[in-house]
Amino acid sequence: MNTTAWRDANQHYLMAAIRAVREMLERYQSGDKEEHTANTAQDALDALGGEMPTPAALDILTTVFRLSLFERNVLLLCAGVELDSNFSALVANIQGSPVYCLPSFGLALAALPGAHWSALSPDAPLRYWRLLELTNDQLISQSPLKIDEQILHYLAGVHQLDGRLTGTITPVVSNTSLVPSHLAVADKILQCCREEYEEGMMPVIQLTGDNKPDKEEISAYVATRLGMYLYNVTVHAIPVQLKEMLDLARIWNREAALKSCVLQLDYTDLDLSDKSKVQAVNTFIENIQGLLIVSCAQATPRVRRRVAIFDAGKPTTQEQYFLWQHHLGEIAAGMNGHLHSIVSQFNLDVKTIRTASAQVLQQVNSTAADVTAV
Repeated sequence: MNTTAWRDANQHYLMAAIRAVREMLERYQSGDKEEHTANTAQDALDALGGEMPTPAALDILTTVFRLSLFERNVLLLCAGVELDSNFSALVANIQGSPVYCLPSFGLALAALPGAHWSALSPDAPLRYWRLLELTNDQLISQSPLKIDEQILHYLAGVHQLDGRLTGTITPVVSNTSLVPSHLAVADKILQCCREEYEEGMMPVIQLTGDNKPDKEEISAYVATRLGMYLYNVTVHAIPVQLKEMLDLARIWNREAALKSCVLQLDYTDLDLSDKSKVQAVNTFIENIQGLLIVSCAQATPRVRRRVAIFDAGKPTTQEQYFLWQHHLGEIAAGMNGHLHSIVSQFNLDVKTIRTASAQVLQQVNSTAADVTAV
């Protein structure tokens, strides 16, 4: 199924789930508590679920954050007032005033089956992952509830980066193939990730070496092979203030869990004399869940979690020679052995060789065009 078709099917499924919760509210309003009462909306939802070729966003979110059925329905209760024009009027009518059009935990506890007080806990999924927002944290059971905007978009099938991460965490796109030595490093990382994933304890992947451009290519390859998206964050983008830093980590963890993302942290430019910054960055590393790849040169993070270290040096001499040959094409054959001198004199990374070759080709083509014009 293509993306558009899945999105349409996903939205039908979401609205059916919201109608099922609305039916629960209508039964509560009418005082109908008979278990044998027909749940027509739930039946329709079950039918749509069976037709989905891949899981709906609602089901993925429920599984990832381990929501109970009650917690799932509370989330749908809050989504309903945003997406169903009749939903907010029903909520207000049940709560006794037009101004109470937003649901509360109190309403959910009274009206939804399987209710449990633990769902209100700050450590329970709805609040810990900020799936919902309390508008009054002094009266938790009576506080109006709003669904987080990003979560609402996700449920609707709009999977875009959380706006709070924009400008801080950036996507990495790469289609470059790796040289054999870097491919060997990437395969070792993949093997480590798969073994550790089975154990449930993903380590920090540390890529060492003075080869920053190629390490990003290795990270991109690993992410692609795992069917994930790679994003990058620099140490400069990580807040020093503890609360802001932990909020950033939590938002990223939610994003990564829902959308299968890998984070690469560029540790290279960290000023080790700035103790507050070093502590903030290391604490950030300790609080990142899922796959984190840290790119280092000399300094390495000191963190209280397992670190798997892989060295990603520059391409071998032979690999550099073949890279020049490949990118220069026919020009390389006419260099009369000078290519060997370049390789022996300069120890370059893949990206630099690719860029320099493009500049040489551009200059040669420009010169040829000038000669032809004369």
